[in-house]
Amino acid sequence: MVVLHPHHALIRPGVVAAVLAVTALTGLTACGSGATRSAPSGPTTGVPASPPVPAVTPVEAVRRGAAFVAPQFGSIDVASASLFDYLYRNWAVDGLAGVRPAIQQRLAGGGLVDDEALLVRLADPTAPVPEVPAGTEPTTAVLAAALHCDQRPLDAADEERLQALVAGGGYDTTHAALAVGWSGELGCPVPDGVRDEVVGRMAAELAAAGAEPLTDLSVEQSAVLSYLGAGDRVPPGWGKRIVDAQRPDGGWSEGGRPSSWHMTLLAIWTLEALSGPGSGAGIIAGRS
Repeated sequence: MVVLHPHHALIRPGVVAAVLAVTALTGLTACGSGATRSAPSGPTTGVPASPPVPAVTPVEAVRRGAAFVAPQFGSIDVASASLFDYLYRNWAVDGLAGVRPAIQQRLAGGGLVDDEALLVRLADPTAPVPEVPAGTEPTTAVLAAALHCDQRPLDAADEERLQALVAGGGYDTTHAALAVGWSGELGCPVPDGVRDEVVGRMAAELAAAGAEPLTDLSVEQSAVLSYLGAGDRVPPGWGKRIVDAQRPDGGWSEGGRPSSWHMTLLAIWTLEALSGPGSGAGIIAGRS
């Protein structure tokens, strides 16, 4: 969920219908007292200099991001929409207030499909334990098992799939991290060393990306690291890089692709997490 791979179970854009930015201010340092200035070497135009463009603050970046995604809530699957609801509940992101009515409308309409039915507990605390069909994609199977671990403990097959995701790197590991986090919200144990391994792998991959342009995966890693209480493993200046990468429409995406609600979710999540822990709300509905 997401997170998070856009093509994976939790917050895949096509399902159901699709900063701490510490802005560095730069300026010229005045010469020492008594210094002599040289006269301009060329003619002056008499046109006044343009005023500096105001720096985008973390709060403004989040506001613009929320405005970009809000019209899309009705077309986002319930599990993924629940992540936006988590951001609203935990950090009071006003622009995301409309996601809860959209989720309720979707639940009232019934007919949840595919991953929505397996992960609906994210939005509905009364959801029964689902039967995970044989052949379910491993990421979805692991997330569904973690989401009900207090009612049906993980079995050997669940733990084996979880360990495989941990070792997989990339989106596999970020999804394993979500399973670990949900298990923690529900008070369930996880295999020894799994939490440390997922944090270490995500942090190492994020650090290895260096100064490369932001990607959906790298922002997902920073969001989930923060969720697991490892925000100190996010590289210095990461929030500013996210703010600087925001598109004119208020969204985020990678490369030349159009802005996406998926990467915008992750960017808002990271920026809010870097600003503070929030209210302590959990991702799973009704959890704190």
